[in-house]
Formats: sequence, structure tokens, C-alpha cells
Amino acid sequence: MTVRTLLALAAVTAVSGFAHAQFHNLGTGWWPSDATNGGLVVGSDQNPDGPVYTWTAGAGRVNIGGGMRGGQVNISHDGAYISGTLLNGASGFYEMGRYSTASSTWTSLGSLGASSDGSASSGWGISGDGNTVVGLGWINAGSAHAINWTAGSGVADMGSTVAGRSTRANAANYDGSVIVGWQDATDGFRQAAVWRNGVQTVITDQDGFSVSEASDVDSAGTWVVGGNGPTSQAWRWSEATGLQELGMLAGGFFVRGSATSISGDGSTIVGFERGFGFPTGGEGFIWREGMGMVNLTTYVQSLGIDTQGIILSLPLGISEDGKTIVGAGRPEGGFGIIGWSVTIPTPGSLAVLGLGGLLAARRRR
Repeated sequence: MTVRTLLALAAVTAVSGFAHAQFHNLGTGWWPSDATNGGLVVGSDQNPDGPVYTWTAGAGRVNIGGGMRGGQVNISHDGAYISGTLLNGASGFYEMGRYSTASSTWTSLGSLGASSDGSASSGWGISGDGNTVVGLGWINAGSAHAINWTAGSGVADMGSTVAGRSTRANAANYDGSVIVGWQDATDGFRQAAVWRNGVQTVITDQDGFSVSEASDVDSAGTWVVGGNGPTSQAWRWSEATGLQELGMLAGGFFVRGSATSISGDGSTIVGFERGFGFPTGGEGFIWREGMGMVNLTTYVQSLGIDTQGIILSLPLGISEDGKTIVGAGRPEGGFGIIGWSVTIPTPGSLAVLGLGGLLAARRRR
């Protein structure tokens, strides 16, 4: 297929697809971190111990309680359950919890019996089917273990393969059989880890060196993503391929890249790269099969979507179908934290449009 044909196809797709493209400024003061295919967004307050919020285009932002002393808010694929952290009034400690959108109620999921600074456990992820919640549980005031919860088994301690060192679970695949997160090494540095049916594997690069942290996993449990690879890049990993670095937008001294979320089929990955400084001070990226890594703000704008003066610098979550991306950003030319959500037309048209934009850019060089 010629460049002319690709660009023509991109233009046709844009006309038909832009009707479904949407960008929303979700306001300041919170961190949108996950979304469903239907555009239900969840996130947490910017302040420690603050509540969990949901957002929809019709209802706007709604406080649903909870209290995020540690953890990250996530949602099941069908939107039935939300995971996070809440203050358990009975115990007086912050604990990992699950919220039912049908009954509008939180349920505390327990802990490993210890606490640190008022926290007994914290929720970091939920399986796609909503039946498994994962996170961190304190075993004493200075050490914690990865934990997972199911209705049938309650809280399970996932342990540590390095004596005296901590672990944490960040995410789970659709049925909860594959959980990802990190394992502290003997020197205290984090190593990306995968637990498949409870058996841990530490992810290494092609030279056998461990990498920092695994943040998400696709629905099948095949592709795992994370950050700070051998050359400080975001990466993806599978048992079949090993570690694959995703590239850098610009790079630079002390610049680090990290993938934060992956679509259900593993074809779309979002993340960021930044140096030292403000959390939203870097640049967000989107990576797709056959397209590679592209600056997220530039890419969304190239689709004809108005980002309303917001730099999409910190994407934190992507929906199962790969269409809705949420996160935090900053105003152009300034600083701050602004929540946002963007829905792109379709994964197929996104790839074509992005390829057209990249080809055009390369021709101008």
C-alpha cells in the first residue's frame, strides 16, 4: 500500500470516526486512574486519605467514599466493582476494599494482621471479572507482602522469595490467575514480578538483570508492562518473548520511562517518561502494535481532538477495549494537576491515522 493510499484512508477514517472521539477535562484535585469501555472513570483524591470518585459525562464527579491511604483505584471490565482503600470503622485502620456499584457500598477485605502508620492494607488492582482484588498487606511496621483477596478464600499472603524483603501486587489479569507487581531484592531495589497461579517469576532483561516494577497485565495474562528497563525505558514482557523495550520519546539525562496500563488484548500500552520534578511534568505516550511509541498529546491532537490546552503527561489507565485513556496532565506552558479522559474513535482507525501522521512527519524532515 502506498503512502498516498494510507493518507487517503486515514482521512476517510477520520471523517467517520471523529463523531465518536471525545475529550473531557475532569477538573483539578484528583487522579483519574481507570475506566470502563462505556466511559465510567474512577480515581482518587489528590490529598492523602481522600475519597474515591467516579465520573461519567452525565453525572460528573461523584464522591463514593473510601480513603486512599496508599493504593490506586481500579474498576472491573463491566463496571460492577471498584477496588481501592477505605477506612474500616470497626478496626480503625485503612484497609483494602471493594465497592459494589449496584449497591453503592464498600466492603473491607481485611489484612494480614499488622499495620504501619494507621494502614493495615491497601488496594492496588482488581481482576477484569471483579472477583479478585490485589494489593499490599503489612506484616510489621516496616515490611509488607503482596496480597490477594477472593470471596471464597479471603485474604491470601503471597509472601516474599527474598527473606525479610517486601512485595506488592499491582494488577491482575481477567480471571485473577496472573498477578503482577514487585519483589524487593536483597539490596532493597525493586524487581518486577509475576505470580502465575501463585508461583513467582522475577522479570529480567536479556542479560539477566532485573527490572524495576510491573504495573499491569493484559486480560489473558500474556503481556506484562512496566518501567525502568535496561536503558530506563518502558517495557513489555511475555514468557515467549522475554523483555522488549518500547523506546523513548525524547530521552535525556535522568529521564525514565514507564508503562502504566495495557488494553485487554495487549495491543495498546500507555505510559509516560519524565525526569526529576513534578508528577505531571513529563510527557505521556501511547504505543501500539505496528506503530510504536508516539507522544500522546500530539497524537490525540493529530486525530482532530481538542485537548483544551491540557498536556496529557501522565496517563494512568486504559479501558479493556483500548479506546478510553484517563490520567492527569498539566496546562500548556504551566504546572498543576488536571484530570482528563479521552476516547479515541477505534483502535483500527487510531493505528491508521497515527501511521499517516508519522509518515507525514517523516516526509517533512
